[in-house]
Amino acid sequence: MPLCPRLMFWTLQTGGKAYGVEFHDEIDYNPPLKESSPRIPQPHASNIFYYAQCDLMTQAAQGKNWTFCEIRPDAIIGF
Repeated sequence: MPLCPRLMFWTLQTGGKAYGVEFHDEIDYNPPLKESSPRIPQPHASNIFYYAQCDLMTQAAQGKNWTFCEIRPDAIIGF
């Protein structure tokens, strides 16, 4: 039995690190930054665990009745 048979949508919240902002002195990027922007190159990409999360969600959603989107807020204030 599926865990959540009526699941329709999932929001994957990642963050600004997916753009490589922590490597600003080593990677050239041009704002505005968008979720559709290409991934940063290696060797820095291996330090971004968001990529693995997004890949896992893409793979898990294949052939299913649900989908997901990735959002990348630049800051989260409070809890």
